[in-house]
Amino acid sequence: MKKYFGNITIVGLLFIMTAPVFSLAQDRVNSASSAQTEKLDDIVVFGTSMGQVEEAFNPKKISNEVIESFQFTDVNRALKHTSGVYIREEEGLGLRPNIGLRGTNPDRSKKVVILEDDILIGPAPYSAPAAYYVPDMNNIYSLEVWKGFSAIHIGPNSIGGAVNYVTIPISNTQGGELKATGGSFNTLNTKLNYSAPTSFGGYLIQGAYLRSDGFKKIDGGGNAGFEKIDLSGKLKWDLFSAKGYEHYLQVHLGYSYEDSNETYVGLSRTDFNASPFRRYSSTALDEMLWNHQKYQLHHVMQLSDVAILKTSLYRNDFHRKWYRADRFRGGQDFRSLLANPSSAPLFYEVLTGARDTEDLGPDAEIVIAGNDRRFYSQGIQTNFSSEYQVNNYKISPEIFVRFHQDQIKRDHTSDRYEMFDGKLERTMTPTQTDALESQTSQAFTLSARSSIEFGKWNVTPVLRYEWVGMDLDDTLTPSRNAKRSDNIFIPGLSTLYRWHPMFSTAISYNRAATLSGISVAGTEVKEEADNFEAQLKYRDAKRFIEADLTGFFTHYQNITGTCTVSSGCTGTPLGVAFNGGKASIFGIEASATKGFIFESFYLPLQANLTLLSAAFDSQFNSTNHEWGIGTVSKGDPLPYVPEAQMSLTVGVETKLTKNYLSVTYQSFMYDQSIDNTDRIKIPAYTVVDFSGRYIFSENWDMTYKVDNVLAAEYMVAARPAGFRSGKRQSFHLGVTHKF
Repeated sequence: MKKYFGNITIVGLLFIMTAPVFSLAQDRVNSASSAQTEKLDDIVVFGTSMGQVEEAFNPKKISNEVIESFQFTDVNRALKHTSGVYIREEEGLGLRPNIGLRGTNPDRSKKVVILEDDILIGPAPYSAPAAYYVPDMNNIYSLEVWKGFSAIHIGPNSIGGAVNYVTIPISNTQGGELKATGGSFNTLNTKLNYSAPTSFGGYLIQGAYLRSDGFKKIDGGGNAGFEKIDLSGKLKWDLFSAKGYEHYLQVHLGYSYEDSNETYVGLSRTDFNASPFRRYSSTALDEMLWNHQKYQLHHVMQLSDVAILKTSLYRNDFHRKWYRADRFRGGQDFRSLLANPSSAPLFYEVLTGARDTEDLGPDAEIVIAGNDRRFYSQGIQTNFSSEYQVNNYKISPEIFVRFHQDQIKRDHTSDRYEMFDGKLERTMTPTQTDALESQTSQAFTLSARSSIEFGKWNVTPVLRYEWVGMDLDDTLTPSRNAKRSDNIFIPGLSTLYRWHPMFSTAISYNRAATLSGISVAGTEVKEEADNFEAQLKYRDAKRFIEADLTGFFTHYQNITGTCTVSSGCTGTPLGVAFNGGKASIFGIEASATKGFIFESFYLPLQANLTLLSAAFDSQFNSTNHEWGIGTVSKGDPLPYVPEAQMSLTVGVETKLTKNYLSVTYQSFMYDQSIDNTDRIKIPAYTVVDFSGRYIFSENWDMTYKVDNVLAAEYMVAARPAGFRSGKRQSFHLGVTHKF
């Protein structure tokens, strides 16, 4: 790891030092080809923010231009276009994102706050953060990634940060866009949006339909694909303002649906090496159905030239049922079996469909779980921001208040199946109820921050107070009922110095916390950490240059884990929290973007590097499957946190064509912390993607895309049971019509 940090420091400093050289080179190119630049339109560098150097630790942004250029339908691939984010892929299609930030476990994005237009959009962010819903990328305008100090004001989880999905805004002009794309695995993606102003305000309607047969093949046949529908609309009413300030109400409604035939069962190592896109016949019935409804009411009122008040009332309802192969009736679990098929070879043959259940008896019946869960999330929040001058001080205060409530209800059942002649057949055993419980949380959040600018200095203090109360009610096992409440006070302070209009440095310190999950006894300690950051930032928007270098250190006083099926947890009630003691995370994030103009060609270039060292600082006995069962020793790594990630994106644009090549690299990682026979090393991999666009006219263009250009076969995970592959090579062709 030390060699990585030495190299990244040098590379990061080179990013900063070479920016002026890029500037001089660009001056010469501009002076030589200024007449040709008018041949190009929509010039956009791959820079994620192009923010000002006086902004301390603002979020990284993945712009609409980048999302459109790469035709993203998978948020995993989109997030790799910025530093500090790492992904544990699951099914290779982006249906179940597992997002990690700055050393947090990416399992089901449970340590990351998922927002849509600054509103908590997870099914139950406090009661069940490890849930399955994220907004559809088809209807997303841009992404914001908040990390470290910049994420203090966002609850409940501020140690890693947050990802904010920004939806398509209502347009000031009338018009729409229709896109249709088809490709490998019978993939079809269509989306439509139309927006127009009205006499009273404006409106937007949008919809998307995405389907695919999937790139995996089930032994004996079966559906391994999915389909998704996403519909939404916005309606805006302009309200009276005596001074002509912005003042309006906006309603945002949405409905989405998914039917996906995905599984938690992977492959043994031997089977993966022989055919990584195979699925066993025991998974042929696996299917998840879910639907999501959102209701949002926004009131925005500009109070003065520099003050604005925004209030949002929101409600989200989410219902999903996942019917999936879970275990053998006799207790043999899939994870240990696939890790070592020779430990129970006859059960392995039943799992793969090579042997009938009757050869072994009832213990070899396959249990299919029907995990039915209902969620709601609702609340009201208000944000006030302003700016004023006091002598030589420019002060920009912001106050945020939120009242929130959410709930998860679990109604888990299971059925017994026999394997017969390579097919699953239902037994006569009645459906069994395995879990019947609910967990409800209430939370109050108050945060205040202010940028204080004077001369070349910018000081930003931040304070956040949060209270949360949780209630677990288990109908089947009343002894598990538990209550918990927490109060946290999160302070932070950053100091920035602007050495030059294009160059600044900043340092910060903040406390951070995670408030989610509850144990049976209510004995868990809330997750808390100290975070230190230092950043160098260079911006030259005129010459399309952006460069950042950030170093950080996060020290956990107590790190926590949560029992989830996706992490491999078995034999423990789902949602139970575990204490893990102390841990430390060192990291360096570097990014640089540059745009070059040569004659009638525009060449945007972007590079991102992320290095992490994430390990436990203390020894303790673990009963949490995501860390491993046994003794965690000092220095054991945090699971699914790669030491190194790199990405390079190069584009070539003309007036009629836009082509982009992206190369991403991820180093090895471990699927658990404890170094024993159960720990699995996920090898490093590199993936190359290509996308392009040919512009026929102002209203028509053609898109083309190749994912995994080099047809790499790579492993992305070994949880919860067996090895999983990344997406295989695929081709896509589409057409876009603007009207």
